[in-house]
Amino acid sequence: MSESASSSRTYSSVWSHFTLLEEEGKAQCNYCGTKYKRSGERSFREFLVKWIVCDDQLFVVVKCEYLRKLFCLLNPNAKSLSADTIHNDIMKSFKDEKNKIQEILQNAPGRLSFTLDALLSGPHSGKNLYETFEHCCDDMRILTKIMAITTDNTSNNDTLIKMVQDTCKNRNIEFTASNNHVRCLAHVINLAIQDALSNLKVGYVESENDILNNNAEIRDVIPKLRKLVVKIRSSP
Repeated sequence: MSESASSSRTYSSVWSHFTLLEEEGKAQCNYCGTKYKRSGERSFREFLVKWIVCDDQLFVVVKCEYLRKLFCLLNPNAKSLSADTIHNDIMKSFKDEKNKIQEILQNAPGRLSFTLDALLSGPHSGKNLYETFEHCCDDMRILTKIMAITTDNTSNNDTLIKMVQDTCKNRNIEFTASNNHVRCLAHVINLAIQDALSNLKVGYVESENDILNNNAEIRDVIPKLRKLVVKIRSSP
């Protein structure tokens, strides 16, 4: 059943308290005048898309026999949707939300600061990081609003910043590595503490994942404390 056909049906007794506004696709309360959006196939598909995205479901979940039975139980007139339809709905929703974010960033007063600490596909070389960052900025059309970039202190980020600087120079955008690159304070402190612990002869400071996966007995005091803190932080 199409949405236009189903939207005109007002058989329920609830319609004695509401007036249908066909052009707006809404219902208006006869007592207070409040307008409510009517549910229909479009609303159903919107919420189905949100559930699939938020719950990390596969597109083909709509083929599940019991999910379809649940839909029919809730609404005998519910239409079965294909995985291709869900895919198209999700991509449309993605583009709509992306355009909203782009508009917010472009219209934000002042300039923008970026913090870079994300996982990428492929090698984490400075060139690869730069190409990804430049693509995102150009796609959103916000490179001209750049004020600063915060990164950790690895050498690939130095390469990234140098390449961003060259690009900005070619486009007459104010950005230099010396003035607009911010070193992550938390990473600096972490490096300083690791160096201090090494001088205290407490041995190599393991990452949190290494500590969680290492069941060997720890004898030194500081590693014991660190393991205790990591265990507490990772507990539910």
